[in-house]
Amino acid sequence: MDKMTVGRLGEQFAADLLREKGYEIVGMNVYAGHGETDIVARKGEVLVFAEVKTRHAVKGHTKVYGAPKDAVDRRKQENLVRTAEEFLRQHPEFSECYPRIDVIEVYLDSSHRPSHTEHYENAVRKRNLRQNNKNIQY
Repeated sequence: MDKMTVGRLGEQFAADLLREKGYEIVGMNVYAGHGETDIVARKGEVLVFAEVKTRHAVKGHTKVYGAPKDAVDRRKQENLVRTAEEFLRQHPEFSECYPRIDVIEVYLDSSHRPSHTEHYENAVRKRNLRQNNKNIQY
């Protein structure tokens, strides 16, 4: 299975996880500006921009590639913030929502089913942003 297929599969499992937690999926692979967000989901007044990282759960695999969340480096975090800001500019219908950027790790077993998922809420933060006179945090 190629890297892109593994990634898309992980995104589907992450969306299922969010639905199980009561989130409504607003969009998947959403482009805003020059960036892309894997999943945009809403639960009440919270609008989540989720970055999904998927790996095969093979013994020793994380020693070679590291934990999936470690792939969300500073540059990727900055891109996620810019993409979320642009999405909010393009979609005023979400102006009353509080944005949050999460990271979801998905580990796949040898049958390409999720063996483990980890949801890191508010994993990426940017302080002192303002939206419609509201202080917001990422």
